[in-house]
Amino acid sequence: MKRLLLITAALLMTLISQAGTIIVENINDSGQGSLRQASIEAFSGDTIRFNPNLLTAGVDSISLATEIDFAAKGIVIKGLYTATDTLFISGANSSRIFSFNAAGKVVLDSLVLINGNAGSFGGAVYYVYGTDTLFVSNSTFSENAAGAFGGGVYSSSVTVTNSTFNGNTSGASGGGVCSSSYSSSSSSSSSVTVTNS
Repeated sequence: MKRLLLITAALLMTLISQAGTIIVENINDSGQGSLRQASIEAFSGDTIRFNPNLLTAGVDSISLATEIDFAAKGIVIKGLYTATDTLFISGANSSRIFSFNAAGKVVLDSLVLINGNAGSFGGAVYYVYGTDTLFVSNSTFSENAAGAFGGGVYSSSVTVTNSTFNGNTSGASGGGVCSSSYSSSSSSSSSVTVTNS
């Protein structure tokens, strides 16, 4: 019996430790195959990608009615664009795009986030009380707005590489990016690192 319990525990640990990939199949705001459904199905460590047919079919925008809240999931979101087309993810000037609360490492790669709008913090992305860092690479944040801080991003700790922030605004500070120790899991630390952006 003890041996069976050990084998079962080992199998469970193997399943938990294997990161999966979830493919977004359509531009719907919700339902099977949508980005929102992918956020529900994802576990920490998973990667969300987009079906390339979303571009070849001439489809190029996901418009959100409300923000997608990943809660404490530390994940990778790998966007989609080509030399001639881009898959935009839009808050439709009415909602924030993504939020993470007490998540581990989050990677946003090759995304174009536009028209996010938050009444307070993080017009496009809100990453607070993180246990790791928000990594943004090869991405564009455009025309996002926050009523208070971080028109593009509000984060406890963020590293930005090869990315563009254009036309983002905030009511107080950090039109593009705002990092605050108040949003950190360690009340004394916050950081922004920007490279080639």
